[in-house]
Amino acid sequence: MKTSFLNSRKCSIASAVGLLLTLGTSTPLFTRLAQANSDTQPSQSALVTDINSERSPQFLRLLSKWQGAYGTSAVHPLISIAQDKRNSDRVRYIAIMGAAKLGGTATAPLIAPLLNDKIWLIRSAALRALSALKDPKTASAVLPLMKDPALAVRLEAVDAIRELRPPGASRALLTALHSQENYRFGKSQWVPEHSLQALAALKDPSIASELKPLLDHRKDPELQKETIKTLEALTGKKTDTKLSFEEQIESWKKN
Repeated sequence: MKTSFLNSRKCSIASAVGLLLTLGTSTPLFTRLAQANSDTQPSQSALVTDINSERSPQFLRLLSKWQGAYGTSAVHPLISIAQDKRNSDRVRYIAIMGAAKLGGTATAPLIAPLLNDKIWLIRSAALRALSALKDPKTASAVLPLMKDPALAVRLEAVDAIRELRPPGASRALLTALHSQENYRFGKSQWVPEHSLQALAALKDPSIASELKPLLDHRKDPELQKETIKTLEALTGKKTDTKLSFEEQIESWKKN
């Protein structure tokens, strides 16, 4: 059975607040600094009060309020809130997302240092924000988190690498595929499947042969199936569906 970290309260916060970054990401607001920029910079205490008072799990009303009242003037106070370890994890997480949404790509260098935070939820938030901001200058900063001690962060890092495609992406994903920390009782823990999907999206055929050892994970047929799908995507070859599953595996191992 896979580790049930996705049922934790903190992951629920991450999933809900992450919607801030998935709504309207194609707008100019998100790809560059917002045009509206109030002269009034909000205090950190006022922003924290706003966050703690907000009841909506998606925080869209709060974001709209900040955008209308402060524009990009709220970005630096929000970053300071995110950096302040005295604030709750929830407050810091929402501050990161709010800063990214209000400030756009220019906030990426301010958010990147939070990848080194001691709290896994904050590292996850920074990854999610950088993935959405798509700043090439900070793309490579996500690679080390493929070895993060927290499974949830490693999973987020895979998705970030797929989105940002930094130099060394394929090698980092391959390392994750063969790392025992991403397996439990012989079965993969989300990261390998997501890594395979990312490799298929990257379309780097040079690494196809290095995926074949995954076909020997006989305790995990789902991983074997995902490996075959990825090999098909990278090589352009199709699996003979007339063969049994075991025969398909052996056929790919011989190719």
